[in-house]
Amino acid sequence: MGKTMGVGLPARDLAYFTGDQPGARGGSEIEQDLVGRYHEGLSTYGVTDYDAGNCWATTVLASSMAPLISGLGFAFAASTERGDRKMLTRFPPCCQAIRELGTLDRSHYPST
Repeated sequence: MGKTMGVGLPARDLAYFTGDQPGARGGSEIEQDLVGRYHEGLSTYGVTDYDAGNCWATTVLASSMAPLISGLGFAFAASTERGDRKMLTRFPPCCQAIRELGTLDRSHYPST
């Protein structure tokens, strides 16, 4: 799998790697614990302008990117039986994460 680097939501990688693990969905309680630990780690390294609530909100929002990233990979990669099977197993847990975390519920996010 290729690596990408760019500017985006701080918790995007965390949401991506917790959201697309087939059979590993544990519900929002596990994500809340992981995000709390992630935020503590950021604080340890001197991040001061990213509070815990914003960290959680950006993680929830970023969960919507996991099926997008997987879909783009599926669309642009050469088709192989193994690759197709891998990509198709990623979509259900990504969608389940979006449902469990309430990603589409706008009340998570600050109003603009």
